[in-house]
Amino acid sequence: MLRNGADESIYPERQDAQWLAYRYSSPHILDYTRLDQENAIFEIEVPTSWAGKSLVEIDARRKYDLNIIGSKHLDGRVSTHVDPEQLLEKGMTLLVSGDAQTILKLFR
Repeated sequence: MLRNGADESIYPERQDAQWLAYRYSSPHILDYTRLDQENAIFEIEVPTSWAGKSLVEIDARRKYDLNIIGSKHLDGRVSTHVDPEQLLEKGMTLLVSGDAQTILKLFR
């Protein structure tokens, strides 16, 4: 297809297989979007060890080399305004970005 002038080849089966592998290899990963070969955005459940702590206390960027870019609250409300003082609750989900392999190791 590329020789015939296509800009890009898309393999939906390959993408679906990778999504399923990530989703079912970890109960904490709910969804993911690959940004490039190394980086991705993951939707993860708040780990039990993070519940009751603020984002400042967790210090995810320094300790885990990931960025928290949003959260989904227990009432279903999604927020991309990340308040560092917000207390995380069990059952919340976070949108985190960073190196896909690092995130997979952390949340498996």
